[in-house]
Amino acid sequence: AREFGNSFISEHITSLLRCLSKSILKSLQLSNCDLTKKSGRPFRRFIMRHTFRRDDLNWKLTLRTRYLIDQNAQKHGLVRLDVSHNKLGDEGIQEISQALTHDKWLQDVNLQNNNSSNEGANYLIEVLKENTSLCILNIDENRIDDVHKEQIEGY
Repeated sequence: AREFGNSFISEHITSLLRCLSKSILKSLQLSNCDLTKKSGRPFRRFIMRHTFRRDDLNWKLTLRTRYLIDQNAQKHGLVRLDVSHNKLGDEGIQEISQALTHDKWLQDVNLQNNNSSNEGANYLIEVLKENTSLCILNIDENRIDDVHKEQIEGY
């Protein structure tokens, strides 16, 4: 990300994520890119596109045997998202949370140091009630109290 400069990434995040949504990424790291709450919606759409594409492929592999698709294809796709050290805030976390609720592929999401509070933590707690695939959720260095941190760690 530093090659392009933080302001470039922040200004063009919608276009960047739209292009990347058709790729087979395993990991996306956009940490320290000055992303703000406005970046939340493009990330929600990005995660939802990856979820839909992988759900569709999984359906084809399991129910429609006439498709000759590599069996490992269902394992391809985003499993790690790092948007740490940005300024997503509670609104950005809310957008991302909406997508994570229905995602069953992402395993590691890093939201460290994103100016989130207990409000953002509440969105993430709701995600963890539904999402069983998310193994690592880093919320360090946010304005989240110990009670909310313990609730998140309990999942």
